[in-house]
Amino acid sequence: MENEVDVVILGSGLASLCLARLLSLEVPGASVLSVDPAAGIARKVGESTVEIGAHFLTERLRLAELITSTQLPKNGLRFWFDDEEHSLTWAESSEDGPGAYSYWRSVQIERETFERGLLELNRAAGVEHLFGARTIEPLLGEDGALHRVRFEHEGRAREVRARWLVDASGVRSLLGRAVENLEPEERISHSACWTWFRGARRIDEFVENSLTRFSFGPRCISTNLLLNDGYWIWLIPLASGLLSVGLGYDHTRLRNAPKNRDELVAFLRSHRKLEQLLAGATPLEFGVLKNFSYRPRRYLRADRVAWIGLAAGFVDPFFANGIDLIALGCESVADLVRRERAGEGLDLERLALYERTLELVYEHFVLSVADLFHTFVSRELSFVRYRRDVHVYWDVYAWAYLAGRMFDKDFLPGLHALAVESQRRTRFFTDLLRHARDSLAARGLLTRDNRGRHTFNQLGFRGTPYVRFEQQLSHPPDLARCRRALEEIDVGCFLALCDVLFDADRSPVRRLLFETVDAVFEQLLDLHARAGGFGDGFWREAFPLLTASLRDRLASGGIAVEPPALGPETYPRLLPELLARIDDPAQQREVRRWFNQAPRLTDFTDLPPEGAHNPPWSVEHTPWLDAPPEFRSVYDILGTEWWNNPKTPFSALGKLARRPSA
Repeated sequence: MENEVDVVILGSGLASLCLARLLSLEVPGASVLSVDPAAGIARKVGESTVEIGAHFLTERLRLAELITSTQLPKNGLRFWFDDEEHSLTWAESSEDGPGAYSYWRSVQIERETFERGLLELNRAAGVEHLFGARTIEPLLGEDGALHRVRFEHEGRAREVRARWLVDASGVRSLLGRAVENLEPEERISHSACWTWFRGARRIDEFVENSLTRFSFGPRCISTNLLLNDGYWIWLIPLASGLLSVGLGYDHTRLRNAPKNRDELVAFLRSHRKLEQLLAGATPLEFGVLKNFSYRPRRYLRADRVAWIGLAAGFVDPFFANGIDLIALGCESVADLVRRERAGEGLDLERLALYERTLELVYEHFVLSVADLFHTFVSRELSFVRYRRDVHVYWDVYAWAYLAGRMFDKDFLPGLHALAVESQRRTRFFTDLLRHARDSLAARGLLTRDNRGRHTFNQLGFRGTPYVRFEQQLSHPPDLARCRRALEEIDVGCFLALCDVLFDADRSPVRRLLFETVDAVFEQLLDLHARAGGFGDGFWREAFPLLTASLRDRLASGGIAVEPPALGPETYPRLLPELLARIDDPAQQREVRRWFNQAPRLTDFTDLPPEGAHNPPWSVEHTPWLDAPPEFRSVYDILGTEWWNNPKTPFSALGKLARRPSA
């Protein structure tokens, strides 16, 4: 071991392994040492990835071969719903999931085998990972002096000096405790417990493919989530054949959460779907994390100290964003180290921009789950919430990262402004979702849509609302387009939640109403801020505002009619009310056409598709798959401009669904 290295990393978990790998690729010749008190690599949760994290592992760390030969492809996020008694079978439950693979691949990572493979690659590249270190003592350098780390290893006292000191030692952060870098995230009151099952059955055994309910890939390799009131249950298959099963919950709402493995297994099997799936399966070890959400005070410091992974905070596992945060933290540190070694010095303005990026991404993930677990119980609400969450993630963050602009110093100020705007709007929708949840609960309708509904959440699908630019995310993002796409998804989500509140059913969004809301949406945001929520005061002002906007839209189209005053009673029957006020048959036809048309939305077809990572999978070893997946996306099946097809894409896909039942 050298007495002086470029980077010392505290910890040898996934964040540490990833940073060491990235440095070996991006900063050739840099010396890297990690020290960890753990005896070695062990089984752990955090197995599901989404697009940023998957791209980081597969493309940026060049681990496609390791992943495709040892891990599982992920067939998207798939949501399942239930009744109050948890009595619905898989076949009876409403299902919201992909019918085909995503254009950009994500993966299910069995952490123990993956980390062992990554460790071997790092050591082959010259990175030194020391497990079993004792009495680790980091000593920060002052006034530009090198940092020092003292520890014992294999009975010998050692000290190493480093220009950069990176803490990747988890929530119990070796360095973070000394400087009090982590603090509880007060807006989130979530905990989780989990186990792994050997011998679980496949969901595909219980669900038949049909023209209206189908999947081109096995349902069992999706991240399957069972959503309930105040909690959710994850089912993540691993390449070894184990099934990771965990319970994430808001402990202010689920008061009697399981305290041990037996209680967890009993809780899981109280749900009929899981009783089917886990019959005869054997649970293994039990894990639990209480109040796991932590916010960091800093990610990067000017004295070349950084925090990554759990040492840099954690939000919640629902959207599988832990590896995303690892990716962005590693990229920030590696880029600063690379530039400094290339002779640019440490650019404090750039460091501050990266710090701000990490803060905004963390805040995005907090807002996506804070005080929302009780809305998960309703398929109607989860349908809208998920589509907006994914749209914002892709539009604001994934596009910038996949296109290589997330660390472009000139691009970042504009991206930060867009992120701040998206978060202002997210707070509006969080409040609206809670308002809609209270309305459904008061009417006894929370689970009215949880049986027998099968919807398709594939990105790009023209449901309500939807994302339309999946193929274009490798192109440089245009921030004006990103802003417009954000505005469009918000109009669609507002209309979808109005359908829930006022018992209308206009999915997909109708053009006349879309244009009506689009023209005044900024005023609705301001009105919500003034009214302090979605009480009677908000709607008392909102409906006249929407009525005036509707009148203006009709007049702009040459329709001479005074629309009815919009309100809870008139909103669901707006079209017949309008038609009854028009004498001219030609104008009646025009209003009907205008009302029922899909809205005219931002078109991304001038950005030709490119850059999807489609590694050839070689997963014959896994018991979950009969053969490597074909990876048929909706674009493979229906063409690159299929969203402009006047025929219903869901029906077109259904006719092509020929995979036999498992």
